Amino acid sequence: MEKAPVKHNRLRRMEKHDYTAACIYLITVTTADRKRVLGSLVGDSPDTARIESTALGEYVTEAFRKIAAETTKKTGCRVQVLHYQIMPDYFHGIIYVRDTLPADYALGKIIAAWKSDCTHALWSDSSFCAQNFSSEKPSLFSSGFNDRILFRKGQLQTWITYLKDNPRRLWLKKHFPNRLRKTYDFAAGKKGNQYTAVGNTFLVTYPERLQVRCHRKLTEHQNEILRRGYEYGHNRLIVGYHWYTDIEATRQLAAALVARLHANPDFLDMIAAARAEYVGVTTGVTSWPSFSVLLALFAPSLSSRRYACY
Repeated sequence: MEKAPVKHNRLRRMEKHDYTAACIYLITVTTADRKRVLGSLVGDSPDTARIESTALGEYVTEAFRKIAAETTKKTGCRVQVLHYQIMPDYFHGIIYVRDTLPADYALGKIIAAWKSDCTHALWSDSSFCAQNFSSEKPSLFSSGFNDRILFRKGQLQTWITYLKDNPRRLWLKKHFPNRLRKTYDFAAGKKGNQYTAVGNTFLVTYPERLQVRCHRKLTEHQNEILRRGYEYGHNRLIVGYHWYTDIEATRQLAAALVARLHANPDFLDMIAAARAEYVGVTTGVTSWPSFSVLLALFAPSLSSRRYACY
């Protein structure tokens, strides 16, 4: 008898992993029905964006810190909170299990005790605005939780950076929804292949896959841009927002799009004009050089087979 195909579930635990073992985990839980009761987004720009916790959100945060201390006290095993980030409708926390836990006290039991404590507080304290929920007194959080397990060097700092960046991304999503909107079954290309896309999908209405080779003589600044771009894509894997194949396919699609643009004379004219304008603003030179001069100065490696990465 054939097994049914395994459906993707972000709440599924990792197979064959011992959740009592000493390990570092990134935990994510969402509120029931994604109710925005834990905080609100404030700030006038992406750089000033932050989450202002509600009284309930502050309790959830404090309870998360306390559950680590209580677990240490009950089991004698050291458990430590390394970082956390509260959002209006979900919570991220990085928890470090430093010693092997008892067989009957795995990670799931710790998270369940924390969630239960928060739900009890919701219904026992009138200041927590329980009227946002039904009279049946449901759980504050949705069932289950998502976990990520630290395996690689440098992964912890990547997690922390990702958590700290959550308010900024939420601000961008709120003020520029079309740029971050996810589109399923997006048809692109001459063959009408289906993709999952995020952003302004009209830019890839007619994508063409071309071979692209980055110039080897990249400056330190250009390498830094490439590195940061790669990390932005990799961050989507951290909390299971995208499959690895999604990100790789998007990178290839973007590379093909850039290659096509660099083969378009109109686009190159616009790039040259923009660079000339920039030179004029920064140097005080108001006259624009010819396109051939600009091409020699700024894009010596542009050709139909080699594309500089600027």
